[in-house]
Amino acid sequence: MNITKTYYKSPFGVLEFVFYGKKLTELNIDKFENLDFSNQKVKPFQANAMNQLQEYFDGKRQIFDMPIVFSKGTEFEQSIWNELLEIPFGKRCSYSDVATRIGKDAKSSRAVGRAVGQNPIAIIVPCHRVVGKKGNLTGFAWGLDRKSFLLHHEQGYTAGVQGQLF
Repeated sequence: MNITKTYYKSPFGVLEFVFYGKKLTELNIDKFENLDFSNQKVKPFQANAMNQLQEYFDGKRQIFDMPIVFSKGTEFEQSIWNELLEIPFGKRCSYSDVATRIGKDAKSSRAVGRAVGQNPIAIIVPCHRVVGKKGNLTGFAWGLDRKSFLLHHEQGYTAGVQGQLF
């Protein structure tokens, strides 16, 4: 399989999309601000992924339907990442909720937290929707400011459904 990359200017920095074949396998940030990608050649499947993310940021998309593949991670981590895909737009759950949903007890929440922190496809696989048991913001590989941004962004398109975030 062929690995390709493309770059996208998001509201909080340049994102790198990494594809394994035509499936998204990573979404990275923080290393690409000085990269000139103005002349990048974008294939249709790459454009689709970028367009879906733009629609998300524009408030026009709540569910992603691009093909993804987890090319790394343990079986446990991948089970967590797949479970994250089940958290609806604008909703939140705790690490212990995720543990319970995959058949583990709430004591597994730290292991779940480590797996969530290793999610290679943030936003698309919505790890930002996992919060502390009391609803508090906890770790996010891209920083708590970005996690807060994403949660507030989604809240803006679900107001009246679940009330205020914090």
